[in-house]
Amino acid sequence: MGRGMARLLLSSTIACVFGAWHEGSASVHHKAHDGYVKFVMASTQRSGSTFLGELLNKHPDAIFYRELFMPGEMARLEDALAMEEKVFRNTTRNPLEMWSEGLDLALQQPCKEMKAVGFKWQMNQGLQANSDAVIERLNADNIRLIILARTNLLRQAVSEYAMSSHVGPIHSHETEEQQTSASAVDVPVDFFLSYLRRHEDWHKGLKKLGDNVNNSIFIEYEALSSNKHAYLGEIQAFLDLNPETDKILAEDTLQKIHAGRMEDLVTNWNAKRKHLMKSEFGDRIEAWEQEGMNGVDNIPNVEVSITDRDGPDVLVQTGAHTGTQRRHLWLLENKCSQYKWWGPNTD
Repeated sequence: MGRGMARLLLSSTIACVFGAWHEGSASVHHKAHDGYVKFVMASTQRSGSTFLGELLNKHPDAIFYRELFMPGEMARLEDALAMEEKVFRNTTRNPLEMWSEGLDLALQQPCKEMKAVGFKWQMNQGLQANSDAVIERLNADNIRLIILARTNLLRQAVSEYAMSSHVGPIHSHETEEQQTSASAVDVPVDFFLSYLRRHEDWHKGLKKLGDNVNNSIFIEYEALSSNKHAYLGEIQAFLDLNPETDKILAEDTLQKIHAGRMEDLVTNWNAKRKHLMKSEFGDRIEAWEQEGMNGVDNIPNVEVSITDRDGPDVLVQTGAHTGTQRRHLWLLENKCSQYKWWGPNTD
């Protein structure tokens, strides 16, 4: 296990999914390089990473980018940072093959005010495939790792299917009426099985990262959503940030999504349940069903556009930038006093 592995919660669900993930003591941090903390959040889709990232971005001394290994995102960040050398903008290579260069770009300190700089890296975006080299790089450069996992894979599968199919309640900022009026989702049994098997493999990859990265912390999403104050405090301490928990949670908008009875969320659930109970996941289906009954299993997808935020969407008129680039620019302008919408202020 990594020397700095901080273990916040160990449940029977984790033991089943992750195997024997041993208890660990609080992280013993090495001194941050360059006067600030570099970190990566490793996760899978629909695991609460966007929600946690939004909370981190409410801290005045931290900046957190979303999935920079999505197509075109690194190039847009180069533009937002007004980089003179456009490594990603001028290449024909697959960005996933350039993950090391991506770390260099994403984890640079955009301004001296930022004491922690990080981004989200999904397992299916080259993290699983390059795990050995990534572990070596993170340890060599003292890059800290937040591992965020949703252990209720059954409800995560419903959330993923609803998002990919554009049906059912998806966004945490939908009104309660919109969420409760949405119809049940017709999730095929084959989708459930392939999803559970794929994510079980990714969770093994997350465990490998946690076992081998020196400075790492594991967060179970279900625990985070039910005790945000305590867990957010632990995360800030892990990143060497001054505690701003009350301020961060002052405008918490987490809402219930894909909670309640499975038969209300999935069409023909009882028949599908019988098939799933005969699979290798049969001993976990009932527990996963019950875990979401009380609304703790709230999984937000905080897809907030620039116009939904405090900052004006001033670049729309130019037509020269994508929404994600505007998001990077908005984030930089609101985090760093030296930035304007078109890049750093050199006056």
